[in-house]
Amino acid sequence: MFEQIPQKPPYNIDPSGTKQVRDYHHMLELFNVIIKSAPEWNEVSYGVGFVGFPINAILDWPMATPSGHAAFLHEKVNAQLYK
Repeated sequence: MFEQIPQKPPYNIDPSGTKQVRDYHHMLELFNVIIKSAPEWNEVSYGVGFVGFPINAILDWPMATPSGHAAFLHEKVNAQLYK
C-alpha cells in the first residue's frame, strides 16, 4: 500500500509540510508515539485547516490506495486496531 502512494505533490507531504509515511516500520513508530502522548496544537497546522486525529494523518494516503483499502477492510487488521 505504501508503494502505491505517488512520490509527487500533494502526496509527498501533509498540509503542515511533514513528510508522508512510506513504510510500515515508520507507521508503527508513529502509532507508538501517538498512543503515548496527547496531540499538540500548533499555528502551522491550524493555519492550513489541519484538524483531525493523529492516526488519520498517519493513514491518510495509505488508506486511499487499492491495497490500503483492501487491508483496512480485512477483519484481522480491524481486530488489531480495536485493541
